Amino acid sequence: MVGLWRMEAPGMPESVMPEGVMPESKASNLALRDARSSDAQAVAELHATVWREAYDGIAPAAAVDKLNAAYRQTAWLEALDEKTNSRTTLVADCGSELAGFISFGASNNPLYGDRAEIKHLYVGNAWRGQGIGRRLLGLAFRRLHSAGHTAVGLAVVEDNTNARLFYKALGGVETITFEDPGPLWKSKNVLVEWQLPAELE
Repeated sequence: MVGLWRMEAPGMPESVMPEGVMPESKASNLALRDARSSDAQAVAELHATVWREAYDGIAPAAAVDKLNAAYRQTAWLEALDEKTNSRTTLVADCGSELAGFISFGASNNPLYGDRAEIKHLYVGNAWRGQGIGRRLLGLAFRRLHSAGHTAVGLAVVEDNTNARLFYKALGGVETITFEDPGPLWKSKNVLVEWQLPAELE
């Protein structure tokens, strides 16, 4: 599942910028770059914080309590290990903190068929509303298309209405619903799909 935040307003999406380029705003000092193993703690902390903000009141309390930064860090240390990782993770780096991140690659989930998968997309509360999520997603699309993928999907929890509206505003098409058994929470999810190349209007 992509555990998304209370998303950036989908009203007037900005055009996709060239790789790593941000507009003049609070985000003007941000750089989009590949994550490094040394980012594992910061990514885990952002992941845990934003997931809890998005799913407190939706997910069971036991899952919200368990999925803390320490729990997430174990997985991110493995995911960002250059010797073992199978996905690409990009971060939005402002120098003193990470504003957001996205993780993507080929999927081993049969529900995705031939689609690549966006596994995670998160933006911190202080950085929302500046198009960072859109830019991370757009850069992931370009990377996946360059690698030969023709379609990409992501799973979003059915009750995460704001996330679903955000993806719809960016041209995502909802295809199927399914239950994610998860280790701590059986959630009903919606698979959102884009054909590549995709322009995020």
